[in-house]
Amino acid sequence: MKYTKEQAELIKKVIADYREQPFDEDNVYGLEKFVDVNTEPVLKPCPFCGSLPIYTYPKEVVTCGQFMCPVHQVGFSVEVWNRRVGE
Repeated sequence: MKYTKEQAELIKKVIADYREQPFDEDNVYGLEKFVDVNTEPVLKPCPFCGSLPIYTYPKEVVTCGQFMCPVHQVGFSVEVWNRRVGE
């Protein structure tokens, strides 16, 4: 696979960031796990009003970005937020 310049730069940055992490024998991550843990999830729009969601890190909670939406004050996990009935 060939990478674009932007993709190559991003990969180099991720590897550099990974190398700066302190080594912890009890919690050893491979580079793949490091990238997975440090990648924001892809979120679907709000299932109630269609607005963009708000993702709160490090709590990993998703809420609706529309103040007047009935689920604005409710926090969901990414898996629950992205789950849709009938899919």
